Amino acid sequence: MNRGWIALTIGLCVVAILCFVVWSRINGIAQGLIGHGSTMALGVETSLDSVAIDVFTGSFVLADLEVANPEGFSAPQFLGIGEARLNLDMGTLRASTVIAPTFTIQNVVVDLDK
Repeated sequence: MNRGWIALTIGLCVVAILCFVVWSRINGIAQGLIGHGSTMALGVETSLDSVAIDVFTGSFVLADLEVANPEGFSAPQFLGIGEARLNLDMGTLRASTVIAPTFTIQNVVVDLDK
């Protein structure tokens, strides 16, 4: 076996291990990215209880998202979402129209302060 095949085999093993690690920790990675990204984009503190992603069925569930109000507003929270759920038809992801049979948002609380 020459060095090229050995290097290719090692490279493929490293890629396979990295893919497994990302796949097994995808919920935590997504939760961190959504929490950090929304805090950066909105300029206020946001918190997120959990994220559940199933890449094989096309299911995404976000639970207990809270967006704080900026300073100077009486209510501590501007927006709260109890649960957001999205299910995709995985066969349509590469089509021009993606089909989402389920998209629900439950327990929404919005506190508008004038």
